[in-house]
Amino acid sequence: MSEFQSFFDMSHFVVKRGINFWMTRVTNEIYDPVSGKLIGSMRTVRTWKQFWQGYFFGFRHSSRTVELLAIRDNQEDAVLLRLKRGAVFLHQEVQVETRHGKPIGTLKTLNDFSRTEFAIYDCDGTFVAKLNGNWRQRQFQYLNEDGRQIGTLCDDWDGLKNEVFSGASFYSIRFDESQVDDQQTRALLLAGCIGYWFFFKIYS
Repeated sequence: MSEFQSFFDMSHFVVKRGINFWMTRVTNEIYDPVSGKLIGSMRTVRTWKQFWQGYFFGFRHSSRTVELLAIRDNQEDAVLLRLKRGAVFLHQEVQVETRHGKPIGTLKTLNDFSRTEFAIYDCDGTFVAKLNGNWRQRQFQYLNEDGRQIGTLCDDWDGLKNEVFSGASFYSIRFDESQVDDQQTRALLLAGCIGYWFFFKIYS
């Protein structure tokens, strides 16, 4: 699929959390777990409108945009995905778009009373996966419609080949290649990880 780069051919990523200060732009770095090379980032993009919404109503409720970028040698970083959310007080819905603005899916809270539980849908509204797990221990599984695990988001370092990534600031994202074999689904699952960090985690 031409909208997606070889970035989404990968099935395993390591994310280093950025420090989240009040009103600052947050960037999480993405690494190849085998080579240790920095390959991408997730960053907030805040307009003045979003800033003032956050100032008056709280940043957890203000509209927000997050970009997923690929790091390219000797070139400008390439935007791969954008996640956008309007101002929110109960139900959250996050739009996932390609860099050209083409919608590919949404992230939606499953109910208004447990705003940290959310599911991933494609652009046709078809269920892709749910991020299920323990928010305090930060151990999650991507579950498909049949309840089968198709990926994980956690700080479990079993099998990691590069010991430099062992630490509280790093998390592992892994997809089951036999269950998730196309770029668009991997893009949506990675968007789910971004949703966890930048949209839903603040309610946990």
